[in-house]
Amino acid sequence: MKILVVGGNFAGFTAAILLKNKLKENVEVTLLDRNEKFLFVPSLIWCLSNAGR
Repeated sequence: MKILVVGGNFAGFTAAILLKNKLKENVEVTLLDRNEKFLFVPSLIWCLSNAGR
């Protein structure tokens, strides 16, 4: 089975991950968004605190 998630950002990303985890190896999930890059906002705290080093 193939699933296309249209629209990225946090909601689209979350939907794609949940679908893949729920359906396991029975599915190929593709995420389509108009932007080339995605910024995972909850991770910004590690950039600001320099804790990622």
